[in-house]
Amino acid sequence: MLSIWIGRAGSGKSEKVLRTIAAERTQRAQVLIVPEHTSHRAEVDLCRACGETASRNAEVLSFQNLATRVLSRTGGLADVTLDGGGKLLTMRLALQELSGQLKVFHHPSQRAAFLQQLVELAEEFYAYEICPEELYEKTQEIGGAMGDKLQSVALLFGAYDAKLHAGGRDARSRVEKLRDALGSSQYLAGKDVYVDGYAYFNRLEEDILSIILRQAHQVTVTLLGEKGNQELFQNALRQRERSDTIKAVCMMHPLPEGERWGYPSGEAAYPLAAFHFAGDAAAAGFTLCFEDRDGVRGLHRFYDRQTTREARRERIALSLRLAPDEFAALLAPGTGAPDIRSVFRIDTGTGVVRALLDTVEEYDPEAASVRCTFTRLTEDAL
Repeated sequence: MLSIWIGRAGSGKSEKVLRTIAAERTQRAQVLIVPEHTSHRAEVDLCRACGETASRNAEVLSFQNLATRVLSRTGGLADVTLDGGGKLLTMRLALQELSGQLKVFHHPSQRAAFLQQLVELAEEFYAYEICPEELYEKTQEIGGAMGDKLQSVALLFGAYDAKLHAGGRDARSRVEKLRDALGSSQYLAGKDVYVDGYAYFNRLEEDILSIILRQAHQVTVTLLGEKGNQELFQNALRQRERSDTIKAVCMMHPLPEGERWGYPSGEAAYPLAAFHFAGDAAAAGFTLCFEDRDGVRGLHRFYDRQTTREARRERIALSLRLAPDEFAALLAPGTGAPDIRSVFRIDTGTGVVRALLDTVEEYDPEAASVRCTFTRLTEDAL
């Protein structure tokens, strides 16, 4: 069962999670999953809420820690997993070997900061399950300087990925291996799992959550948001919509009387996974079709509001000067520099407005010039 708690920062979501863990830990084992950088504080808060016996039936994990626990059960913990320095060296080797084939990185920088940006870009591809072959195929449809840049990135990503799997080894991150091993480990079977402190989940994390839903007794996810303020908390609302889809696809459906599902659950229910389900006496219908079917609203409902809102917004087209490293950072979220997920402040001459980056085109690396189109937000208060 999946529960989603939404509220503003400081509204008490985390405290409610801790109170629930303290109340339920005598019934079932409790697991709190938080981002890596907040795990120590979460452990302190858990001990405060549950007392000195907290570790008997409750624990705090990040996805990385969970991967360590699972791989210690299923095997693979001793496999090669590159740290940050190893990834930089691997990317540097891939860049040196391909420099003659790349259209953009003819004389690539060997500075760690530049290599780090490339590594982080590759990590984004892995997080959203974009394979090198798929990326390269898509870049063939794009021409001009932008196409050359993306094709070079795709080739470099392919070479980097090949080195991670060279010699039959698997040097992927442990979180990627967690997705493959979590189901068979049954580490979270029958436990209550709480996921707190995440603003959003990438594709890899969503896949892990879907596996957790199939084996945990109860899953609770907290999200940052507020009813009535869809503009400010649109990322959280979209995440809730995707989580509802995960819940629908991973629901347990009863088997006919006398039948039981096999290993690993052994229950009289099976995981119902379907593209479209009209519903019956045991469960409500759901659909992954874009249109409405059998009285069930289709996925268009997730886009109608956004489409209508964007159609009413003002578009702002600008020519900007961006150095190649600034342009690379724009397409690689997480570097600390402005990127495609940022909200930009633009002085239109009549005032400063807030806008989202909509399209990027006509990038000329020699002139450090790029043409960008922004979509103005309807709420301009800063």
